[in-house]
Amino acid sequence: MCLAQRLIILIIPLILLGVVSVVPLFGVMAATTTVATSTSTTTPTTTPAIIKPPVDTTKVLLSPIAQTRITNLAANISNRLDATWRRLTNVHDRIKSRIDKIVLTGINTDLATTELQIATGHLETAKNGLGTIDSDVATFIGSSNPRTAFIRLKATYTTIYTELTLAHSSLRRTLDNLDGTIVTRVATSTATTTTTE
Repeated sequence: MCLAQRLIILIIPLILLGVVSVVPLFGVMAATTTVATSTSTTTPTTTPAIIKPPVDTTKVLLSPIAQTRITNLAANISNRLDATWRRLTNVHDRIKSRIDKIVLTGINTDLATTELQIATGHLETAKNGLGTIDSDVATFIGSSNPRTAFIRLKATYTTIYTELTLAHSSLRRTLDNLDGTIVTRVATSTATTTTTE
């Protein structure tokens, strides 16, 4: 039987009888005992008890199983975000090619081009975030304070997701502006044709 077990066996009956009370003292527990003196008065004395300080749960390292699970989950999320970025980039390139062809016909595409530039900025920001996400996950997994590191990692994922959503919205507005420009051009050319006849 170890020393700590012996102390517990000796102190618990005294605590139950009220002879010894345990009071917190600056994060360390101390046992207070009442000792009778020869003058029939009692004076309290404090003797330190061997008790471990409370464990800070925010600074617990992740177990190897948790690290593996988090790595796999992060890889799945990163792959999905990367696939979304690739699809949006493909759509962006196709729209840009279409705008270049329409400009050659003499149609004004300024509004669509402006929205396309906004989408380009969002896609670049998302690409930069995706480029650093693997190192951010590794930092989170090896962190001595996982809760704080998770907040940073979650913010990175949220930023990437938000940028992809904004890029998608900008691409839709680009198409709307492009369609409006083409419809206006077709309506104008039809009106000109009927007027000249």
